Amino acid sequence: MPSGEYLDRFEITFSNTTLGVDENEINTIDVFFNNDNESIVLLNPEFKDIKTIELFNILGQSIATFDDITPSANSEYKTKNLSSGTYIIKVYTDNGSFSKKVLVE
Repeated sequence: MPSGEYLDRFEITFSNTTLGVDENEINTIDVFFNNDNESIVLLNPEFKDIKTIELFNILGQSIATFDDITPSANSEYKTKNLSSGTYIIKVYTDNGSFSKKVLVE
């Protein structure tokens, strides 16, 4: 391009589409820590395919990994000797992953 002014180099266009967020399939899955039984409880009412559940401490260190996930609406996975504190449960599915912060007492 030779030097000079080019006033038609860029162009702003508008369209009538709106931005939105699709409802994610993993919103139907819930996970929490049951302090009475010292276990991770997975609620999966629609029987979504779950690959792995992993438990992390607040420093990001992996404490426990559960690979053998049974396809049921309600399942529990026992943990051993967790000290009191904040932990993060990460659930991996075919459609992505999500994390939840839990408190162990």
